[in-house]
Amino acid sequence: MAKRFLEINPKFQAWLRTLPDDLTDELKDTIAHQADLLATQMKRELNARGAVRTGQLIASIGVAPAADGTYIKDGLAVEVGAGFKNRGKKRRRNRMLAKFMEHGTRHHSARPFVRPAFEIRKAKILAALKEATDRVIQQTRGR
Repeated sequence: MAKRFLEINPKFQAWLRTLPDDLTDELKDTIAHQADLLATQMKRELNARGAVRTGQLIASIGVAPAADGTYIKDGLAVEVGAGFKNRGKKRRRNRMLAKFMEHGTRHHSARPFVRPAFEIRKAKILAALKEATDRVIQQTRGR
């Protein structure tokens, strides 16, 4: 199971469910853009650590809608990671390889790329989400 770096406040989730679709579009766009930037940063971190042999892991890094209970409305919860651009055995292999790279094995030391990428992007992600949320709040007050 993947570790979560950002948890959404349940009260905020409930508020999001009450918004009409046209107001959530701005949040969706911000989330999608920030998720793409995080995926790009993860690829940079892999390259910086010399963890590229075939390029298959880097090519598999992408963004997908969250597949669990955090899936609020289409596009408001996403996962960023390895294997999203693959199917079947390749998907499982890339996810396992990403896990081994991030945490290491008994034979190989860890070469983390997910946590460092997130730490680099974290402040910008939160600022962008705050700006988008503030804009949506202003729009809801005007209705």
